[in-house]
Formats: sequence, C-alpha cells, structure tokens
Amino acid sequence: MKLTKLLILAGMTMKVMAIDVAEAFSFNCIHCYNIEPQVQSLRQSAKVNYIPLPIYDPKDINQLAVINAYFAAQALGKEPQFRLAYFNAVFNQGMSAYAPETLVSVLTACNLNNKAFYSLASSERITRKVQFAASLAVRYQINGTPTFIVNNNQVFEGENAIQEIAALY
Repeated sequence: MKLTKLLILAGMTMKVMAIDVAEAFSFNCIHCYNIEPQVQSLRQSAKVNYIPLPIYDPKDINQLAVINAYFAAQALGKEPQFRLAYFNAVFNQGMSAYAPETLVSVLTACNLNNKAFYSLASSERITRKVQFAASLAVRYQINGTPTFIVNNNQVFEGENAIQEIAALY
C-alpha cells in the first residue's frame, strides 16, 4: 500500500507541496494553442501554483489591450474562458491575434464587453499585474513560447514541456 494511503487510513494527512509553474505564452503561438488543453489541466492541479506570463510587444497598443483584458478576465474568475475563446478566435475562426475586433469578439463571447470590465482592465491593479508578468518574462529571458519555469529555476520549452514537468513532479 502506498504511504499516502497508509497515512490517510491512520487518520493523518500529508500536505501536498505545490510547485510554482510560470507559463510564457502568446495568443498568436500555434504551439501554445496546441497545448492549451494540457495547460488547463495543469492549472487545475492542487499541486500547481500557476503563474501566467503572456508575452506581447509593449509598444503595440492592441497587444497591450489584450493583455490588460486577459488579466482583468483573470481577476473576475474568467481566465480559462478568455483563453479558450481567444485561442479559438485566432486559430479556429482565423481572426488576427491582436486586432481590436478579435478582442471585442472574445469579450462578447465571455460576457465581458461592458463598461465595468473596461474600467477594471484599465485600472492600476491590472496595470501592475501586466508589468509584473512583463518583468518576469525579462527576468527569465524568455525567447520563445511556450516556455515553462518551475520553481523559479527550471526551464522547459516547447509542446512537450508539460509531460517533462509531470515526469519530474
């Protein structure tokens, strides 16, 4: 019998240690789209503290608007829906990744196309989240997507990264 089962039977619990997994991704990356179902499963694991690092060009106002909207959707508990809708718009509907009409379409699909949402998306709170994610991307010297950083020190790149992480943890 496994140790975990024995401890539970004895009335003891084992604390599951969570690992930090940061994911650098882009909404126009076909590889990120391909592994999105695995990322959704990873995010639901009790053993994982998921940290999103959306990669974007900060000089492109349209890309910045998408990233602000992404973090606002996260703050409202709609991050998984936003991600799925955005990847679907780009890779299944053929919409341009960072075009304003793509963002409006995704926000409408997620029931977020309203004044309160836009106010949140442009708030200082969301701006800080965007800046923090950008600083982590710079810190880890991300040069491709998808890239996963585990516990601030192990880097895994490409579509097989989640399987490599799962094999170690």
